[in-house]
Amino acid sequence: MQEAKREGIEVAAYSEERLAELISEATGAPVEEVRSKSQFAYLVEYLGHFSSDAGGLTLVLEWQYTDRDFIEDYSAYYVRCFQGKYRSTCSRIHFFAVALDRRKFRSIVLGRMSARTEKSLADSYLGFIVLKPLPQTFFGRTCLKTYEGVNRRNYPVTREYEAHLLGLTFRYPSLAFQEQDRVAAACATSALWSCLQGTAKLFQHKIYSPVEITKIATDQFPELHRAFPNEGLTTRQMAAAIRRVGLEPETIGVAREATLQATAYAYLRAKIPLLLNVALFEAANPAKARPYRNDWASGHAVAVTGFSLGKAVAQPYPGTDTRLRASRIDKLYVHDDQVGPFARLKLNGPPLKAARNGEVADVPFTLESSWPAESRTATVYFAPFALIVPLYHKIRIKFDTVLSWVLCLDNTLSSMNLKHARAVKQLEWEVYLTTEAEFHRDIREAVGLSPSRRWRILERQLPRFIWRATGFRGKDALLDFIFDATDIDQGNFLLETIHYEKEG
Repeated sequence: MQEAKREGIEVAAYSEERLAELISEATGAPVEEVRSKSQFAYLVEYLGHFSSDAGGLTLVLEWQYTDRDFIEDYSAYYVRCFQGKYRSTCSRIHFFAVALDRRKFRSIVLGRMSARTEKSLADSYLGFIVLKPLPQTFFGRTCLKTYEGVNRRNYPVTREYEAHLLGLTFRYPSLAFQEQDRVAAACATSALWSCLQGTAKLFQHKIYSPVEITKIATDQFPELHRAFPNEGLTTRQMAAAIRRVGLEPETIGVAREATLQATAYAYLRAKIPLLLNVALFEAANPAKARPYRNDWASGHAVAVTGFSLGKAVAQPYPGTDTRLRASRIDKLYVHDDQVGPFARLKLNGPPLKAARNGEVADVPFTLESSWPAESRTATVYFAPFALIVPLYHKIRIKFDTVLSWVLCLDNTLSSMNLKHARAVKQLEWEVYLTTEAEFHRDIREAVGLSPSRRWRILERQLPRFIWRATGFRGKDALLDFIFDATDIDQGNFLLETIHYEKEG
């Protein structure tokens, strides 16, 4: 594929047809192939969300763009292909939620428009996609702005990105995504690459390219198949890659929905992206499910990047009366290399029954995906089995240790015959990992604490990482428990107990 010999900039009004044509011209892929890709369908849906509000969208294509991640992959693998079939440069498309023509865009770049107009352009910037010069798997590094204005949607793991175009700089929150290329990276590598994009900023480690991730993952635990082309990473190999960047992998089984909700909430609130490993099933009738493409070995990995608190009422944690805010999660947002960034996974999938060798396998809970099924009447479901959390090595106290403490405390409070027992029974608990800096910011603005009490809390030295369990009644915080996340299990890791007085 040696397309995109053109140079310079192309400015075009957005339409689904024009976007497909530009991608085709940049990559050499037929327009029909571009339009058939699920990532293209996702992109069209994403841009459609903004087009009605903006009154028009603009595409700005850089015909020649050098992408660091692809250069690493190119030098490690593609450069050795016979006759130099693949070039080292990519193309890049920028998206703006404003109608522009080439003349107006050129005037803004050359400084002929007002500062207000330039700021308006920056505010309208939605992000970019890199187009790799590869057959079929050409969607490279993609950084898109998240949806705004919907309170139930939470994207805590985003970081600030800078995009530079003709001397203009655009800053916005996102988390990088890219499609697996099936050679240097499979789905697990792409998911891990996105996770490490977030932890690199949070925990200050090197950002690795997909081919580098595949190498460090397979060096320690080589499989029978070759590392390149890559057929996928095992859970052990993903954990090995996390260790090689200086972090510790925490692997957590998620056999039930409540565990997935509570664990995802606890670590996402700390701005830590997670790896979710799932088995794939397809079903029109939940009682007659089958493995996706009839492959019992089929698995998939996605990077969990956000959540939606769409349920109005918190539910009791299984086996207890304790209500966790995390139980209100109705969707997870994931970087799924087969769909796109911040793709929806609905927590409304049914239990499944799948026949295997004459026996029926029970799948206790599933997530509804947006993958296309082989049958039009069927749905592809994800059956989660493990979360992998990339953690800083000093975070030693596990989430389930703190959760057990909170469940025990809530049970004790609820059973006590106190004046406020009724209020205590209605508590909704928020349990999550955070930092001293984030906690102090909250305390500075906290209502229900006197200035002297806030000052005493702020004066106290705390470790960098802490667990926090807050009991709410409605929107009002009543209790706060602060734990040392860097302590040991047998230590007394409770640091602070805070009681908030109700205003008025």
